Amino acid sequence: MYVVHFSIIFLLCGALISSIYGFEGFVNLPEGSSSASIKNDHTNEIYHLDFEIRCDDFNVSYYDPGKRIPKEYRSTLTILKEGKPVLQKDVIMNDPLRYRGINIFQNSWGEVASELPEQITLNFKSQETGMVYNKVVTLKDTVEIPEGKGTFVLEEYVESAEFRGHVIGESLIGTLKNKNGHTTKILLPLQFSRFDEMRGGDMIISVVDLPHLYYTGLQVTKDPGVPVVYTGFSVLIIGIAITFFMSHQRLCVDVRKKGKGSMVMLAGTSNKNSVGMQNKIDNLSYKLMKL
Repeated sequence: MYVVHFSIIFLLCGALISSIYGFEGFVNLPEGSSSASIKNDHTNEIYHLDFEIRCDDFNVSYYDPGKRIPKEYRSTLTILKEGKPVLQKDVIMNDPLRYRGINIFQNSWGEVASELPEQITLNFKSQETGMVYNKVVTLKDTVEIPEGKGTFVLEEYVESAEFRGHVIGESLIGTLKNKNGHTTKILLPLQFSRFDEMRGGDMIISVVDLPHLYYTGLQVTKDPGVPVVYTGFSVLIIGIAITFFMSHQRLCVDVRKKGKGSMVMLAGTSNKNSVGMQNKIDNLSYKLMKL
């Protein structure tokens, strides 16, 4: 009982140490950027670190690209001290970067801008000649299609497009105008490079490259009271083990003068396992009678 209650003192002391000397903040870092300060979400105060955190790269994978359900997001982080890299690590959920008592967790992520990137590379494949042409296009600009097949205008970018009731994910939408002046709306899903083949036109269009710029959301914490808390939990487990798995026993031996000899009486108490206590007294009595 005393050990269990003593462990609570460790837990309270650990929490007090963390509240006084620790901190918790957040920072959003676009790919390629760095920061030496974090923001406390509760107080909005800025806390300055004595080192910089740089996001070198960010990658996200999906269970279902069409529905954009993230499977894993990973940040490649570098710690800079006086402008020089001292530590690099890929950070994922539940696998933080730890540096000088400070923990950096992967907390969130997102795209820096949801609008269409300035330059996009499209692939034009001629059904007639089999030739493949790459063109760098920008939003709303008219592009001449090779082999005199007409023009193409890229109109918009959709994060989650639908086709016949099915979600097909990120897509580009444009207008194709053939040499006869006939216009056709073109849907170009990023994950289905041969999607436009279903249209059956003279020139098949697909997306080669659509760059994305992501930011990583990091939770930065310092919790110096954790070792004290862990010690409190260890002591608590020991106290519980003693309480529930060990019996508290007391053995009494009473020796009295009786005639020319002595009479020895044994007695014992136990808060549990009374049968075991009785066996212990019986064994000790047997040994004493043999003396």
